[in-house]
Amino acid sequence: DAPDADEFSRPAHTVTVKPFFIDKTEVTNAQYKLFVDATGRAAPKGWVGGAPKPGTENWPVVFVSWGDATEYATWAKKRLPTESEWEIAARGTDGRAYPWGPTWDPAMGNIGKQSGGSIGPVGQYPAGASPFGALDMIGNVWEWTSSSFSVYPGGNVDPVLAEGFDGFKVIRGGAYDNVADPQRPGQLA
Repeated sequence: DAPDADEFSRPAHTVTVKPFFIDKTEVTNAQYKLFVDATGRAAPKGWVGGAPKPGTENWPVVFVSWGDATEYATWAKKRLPTESEWEIAARGTDGRAYPWGPTWDPAMGNIGKQSGGSIGPVGQYPAGASPFGALDMIGNVWEWTSSSFSVYPGGNVDPVLAEGFDGFKVIRGGAYDNVADPQRPGQLA
């Protein structure tokens, strides 16, 4: 919980999470292409001839729906993390505000158009790693979770506003094109 957190990110609350695994980086175009080739699933928007543009193989895959992400994870014998799992993987268990520590530093990730205003290869900011070694937890591209929106226990969100988000899935992490100001890890889609 941070003083400038939005109403959907408050109040801080305790969550019990069983041990889990999470990938070190976002899913790359190359990894997703294996899934497309094996399953016949449609290639994401922007790919040419069923393949990512040359030179973007190590970039995170984009323009995939929550259903696409879930199917990929199942195919890869994995699953999407819950919102709580994602946050633990990103922030650790010591109360830090950001994966790298307590202080905002846009140089720790592909944040605020740091890479010339585009998505970049995964893992390019190792100094921004989370306590568990996960990379790109803030910046580069938004990441899907398996969680549906719900108001946090004790939250003070207008019920009419909250109802408007019913059925939305939680995304996390921010993206390269967010402004270079402190980003909170959560969002809805």
